[in-house]
Amino acid sequence: MHILGNGWEGDYLDYHCGEGQTRIQVAAWMVLAPVSGLYVERPRSIRLVWEYVREIGLRATIRKIRSRMNESLRNKRFISVGLGRITAGSKGPWSEGTAVAFVAPAHPQCVERIVLANALIRPVEEQVIAPVEAQDGIVWFKHKDDALPVGDLCGWQVESGMSAPEASAGALIDASFGVWGRLKLDEATILPLKVATSVRERTARNAPVGEGPRAALFGLGNYAKTVILGNTDSRMHIDRVHEIDPTQMGQISNQPWPVDTSPLARIDEQYDAYFIAGYHHTHTDLAITALESGAYAVVEKPVVTTGDQLNRLSQAARQHPGKLFACFHMRYNPLFAYAKQDLQVASGDAIHYYCTVFEIPLPERHWYRWPNSCSHLISNGCHWLDHFLHMNPHARPVEWRIWKCRNGDSQVGVELDNGAVMGMHLTHAGSARIGVQDHVELRANGRTVTLDCGSKYVAESPSRVIRRCHGNRMAAYRTMYATISRKIIAGEPGDSLESLLQTHALALALEDLRQDQ
Repeated sequence: MHILGNGWEGDYLDYHCGEGQTRIQVAAWMVLAPVSGLYVERPRSIRLVWEYVREIGLRATIRKIRSRMNESLRNKRFISVGLGRITAGSKGPWSEGTAVAFVAPAHPQCVERIVLANALIRPVEEQVIAPVEAQDGIVWFKHKDDALPVGDLCGWQVESGMSAPEASAGALIDASFGVWGRLKLDEATILPLKVATSVRERTARNAPVGEGPRAALFGLGNYAKTVILGNTDSRMHIDRVHEIDPTQMGQISNQPWPVDTSPLARIDEQYDAYFIAGYHHTHTDLAITALESGAYAVVEKPVVTTGDQLNRLSQAARQHPGKLFACFHMRYNPLFAYAKQDLQVASGDAIHYYCTVFEIPLPERHWYRWPNSCSHLISNGCHWLDHFLHMNPHARPVEWRIWKCRNGDSQVGVELDNGAVMGMHLTHAGSARIGVQDHVELRANGRTVTLDCGSKYVAESPSRVIRRCHGNRMAAYRTMYATISRKIIAGEPGDSLESLLQTHALALALEDLRQDQ
């Protein structure tokens, strides 16, 4: 498939066509306006690069820079209208070859084929599409008249959990007919396409290499590219990468693995492990698929976003035990092993836990803001909730409270049956210099341990500093994936199911309280 970025280039996979969606071969495309606020975009700054080098090291910084630079096409999104024809294999109500008009709410400047929710499509008369189909390519036009009524369409995505803006789509398509009627072909750009390419959602599987376990990765975002792929044991063979966005994936010929735009594993796929790092609300169903196939499920936080997902995952994990890993990296930070020594706690002793967690301010339309993603308590705060429970193993939450502040911050309080107390402050207000930052204090037996950004450690007794040391904040990730990979290769059991269920049950209970405020 061709995509218009800096140029009109081919070698991209097609968008996957799922239930309630339709694939369209584009004949004409009109860009209405850019869509901002979808992604985190950091400024190009030597000083900022140096700050990251100091914090996470040169190799991790280079990996992050390369990942972000490869997202330039993905970051350029526009709301557009277009004309085209329904292709074979679509799952909408229209037959193959039907002429249609459509709205593309958050897409590149132009694509050869597009897959859209049926609510964004309307059939049209043949005379509407005939003039543009007579050209040797796609008629591309940048709208210059008064703004058309984009309404709530701008930036809408089918995965968000927000209802499809069908009425707005109809109004915009109706309004666009007048513009198409005034279109002068000599003012448009013809993107050459004498013969349409074949629809292609995936590439062929490579021949098996080596004896190690075969794995699939779901979600090729910045985290997957810089952390998962960079730290997974080389004996784990990445057999396929699933990524729904062709612009995030990049051109097929540049991919070292077989790739696929389907959000789910296909019926002919079988793996030893699923590495799951897509949109948060998709994690549970992928994990259940992995478990039911006999594979390990290695799931980024959060593992679940709803009570129903928690119940279904619990059932699947009990039927297929020992195969689930949750990537709560703080469990693997070697500096916290010092903390239990320096606090002089015995098994079952209460460790009080206080933390301030800063997450960078999110752009207006970022996917963490979607209804399907819930609040920052689920998308990010679950890390510290899990770690509090991990530091007080087997202790049961007996009371929990949350205060949703007017500035969007959350203040959380939890007490366990061993007497341990947690206070957590989640905020988006502050400096985004090095991304997510946190300050953690652990208290027990008259002693205090503080840890900043997972790397700066200080332990104090009533009379002196017991230990002061510094680590790399990426060490926890390296340890986590090395440990998980080793266990999968050796066929060892995954994480304690009860601990994962406890973490997510507490997070969901707090989320319910927050939503009620």
